[in-house]
Amino acid sequence: MPWEEPKSEIATLVENIPEGIFMQKFVRELGQTRLVGDIVSRGASMASLNDKCTIRQELVKLGIPFYVTDTDAKIDEVLAELFSRSTTT
Repeated sequence: MPWEEPKSEIATLVENIPEGIFMQKFVRELGQTRLVGDIVSRGASMASLNDKCTIRQELVKLGIPFYVTDTDAKIDEVLAELFSRSTTT
């Protein structure tokens, strides 16, 4: 068996979101919002503080702990993992 790099904490958290919750809350709701689209296209560093707080609160509802999204880079990484999962689901 080839060696595999261990998954990041963020990848593991995203992977562990139950399928039904992921489909309902992210694919059908949060992933369709303008807020997520803006952050994904421009990056979290370009988002307002209010938008970052809003997205962090929504991610908590998905089961992503607040501390995991404490930097712009981590918000970007979480959203990238979520969209990656949504394309393989």
